[in-house]
Amino acid sequence: MKKSFKLLTLGVAGMVLLSGAQWAFADVAAGNGAVTAVPISAVMPISAKLSSIQVTAKELKSETPELKINMEIPVVSGMKDERYQAQLNDTIERLAMEDLDNAKKEAKEAAEHAVAGNFPLRQYELIVKGDVKSIGGVDNADRLSFTVTTYLATPGTGMPRVDTYNVLDAAEAKPVQLSELFGADYKAILDKEVNAQIAANPDPYFKGDMGFKGIAETQSFYVQGDEAVLVFPKYSIAPGSTGTPEFRVALPATNAAAAAVKFGSKEIKSETPELKLNVTIPVLSGMKDAKKQAELNAAIESLASEDIEKSKAEAKTTAEHAVANNFPVRQYELFVKADVKADGGAADKDRISFTVTTYLQTPGTGMPRVDTYNYTNTAEAKKIELSDLFGADYKAILDKEVSAQIAANPDKYFKGDMGYKGISDTQSFYVQGGEAVLVFPKYSIAPGVSGTPEFRVALPTGSEVAKLEIVLAADQLQKSSDGVALVPLRLAGEQLGFTVTWVEATRSAELSKGAQWTAVYEGKDSYSRNKMAPVQLGTAPVIIGEKLYVPQSFFSDILLLTVTVN
Repeated sequence: MKKSFKLLTLGVAGMVLLSGAQWAFADVAAGNGAVTAVPISAVMPISAKLSSIQVTAKELKSETPELKINMEIPVVSGMKDERYQAQLNDTIERLAMEDLDNAKKEAKEAAEHAVAGNFPLRQYELIVKGDVKSIGGVDNADRLSFTVTTYLATPGTGMPRVDTYNVLDAAEAKPVQLSELFGADYKAILDKEVNAQIAANPDPYFKGDMGFKGIAETQSFYVQGDEAVLVFPKYSIAPGSTGTPEFRVALPATNAAAAAVKFGSKEIKSETPELKLNVTIPVLSGMKDAKKQAELNAAIESLASEDIEKSKAEAKTTAEHAVANNFPVRQYELFVKADVKADGGAADKDRISFTVTTYLQTPGTGMPRVDTYNYTNTAEAKKIELSDLFGADYKAILDKEVSAQIAANPDKYFKGDMGYKGISDTQSFYVQGGEAVLVFPKYSIAPGVSGTPEFRVALPTGSEVAKLEIVLAADQLQKSSDGVALVPLRLAGEQLGFTVTWVEATRSAELSKGAQWTAVYEGKDSYSRNKMAPVQLGTAPVIIGEKLYVPQSFFSDILLLTVTVN
């Protein structure tokens, strides 16, 4: 019996990229085929303002009596994040090479079966082709979006696979998610749109249990112009004659314009002989996570209200003391003011960062307090930690930077036991442009004349990855039946600063650190990061001696960390 062609299932919306060795085309050299590079734009003319991205193709052409190869493998160049670009190209090429190997095996088996049965030999043909939909730049809100269609034409019915790639072209590139385009309720919004389009033309689609059941977690899509185009596999919701069903849905105007979070304010102004209030409380709107936005606004207002009550009590006590001792009453003044550093738009890489300075001016010396707020502007907003920006060794990295800046201008700072002692677990900071700005309280490491000391440290670029070392004894490692190195997840994860939680109901382990989150499942070769689309590593997590083990590549390919195991 002829086996069906095993098209890999890696290509899904918002793909998490794999890293690994580059693949070669040695089997098509010296007369067996040819590799050339051609621009995909020659097939699909596309341009965008201020975009340096180009998508060309590696052509792989060869032919035998069993198999004809007609592959155009996309190659992306000119992205702002070269590291991400390399991972993207490697992922696409790796997948194409695995499809090629599978096609060769199936064509060979079919040919052998034909010869043995004295049947005519039917040639197979493998076709791989890219199609650019958006190529970054201002016109496309810096989105790169393209598809790669893989099809093995056989004597029977072929099954095409359409892999979609959607990337934000930024200094730190990342996959574009449907939740970022349509908000936290994207499934309900898109379900409604798809159902309406099917209802308007029901004949091409299956009905009932075989029909459309809703938007999947790993829904494939691409972005073209001001629309998201949802892509469904052939036969998934319609007969083969319909091909690969697609549904076009207009992007919300705010997303098309890459709108940022808006900062309004609630002003509280009043004056008595004892106290003058000059309070401007920031109020956020437009965050993708409405629940977190409400919590954040409530927390900021609650803190401001507490400061007002404390200021009233202190001012009243001081005034009563002055009257009792026949001193002049000196008015206090409370200032509260916000300063936006990053507004959560595409230019700020979806980071929201701002400060709120609270200062009670008294007849003596006042002490300002600077509260910093740092969150991701995503469907599920997360607090941004310094470890997210600089890695698990962030304290050592930032200690070195701060010490160097103090050494360059030592007269401004206290020395010895009164001086700088290192980055604390609760270090205040904000993010502005390509820098993290560390904030220290007044008088903490410098005289009052220095105000609130700040130190600017450049954020690592996409090509700079902190080296993190897992220290494990040899007997703590295991090997799979295929010889793959297995690492104990909890031990390694906790050494890297992650919180590891076992969920018995799903036989899974969750890892979290700041804005990073992932989960792995016993026996399932399916891995993802921050709820992005899953990928396979070739080895599933396994429990050995009541400990959950994962392949070492989980840390490099999924968590994007450079890990050394001793």
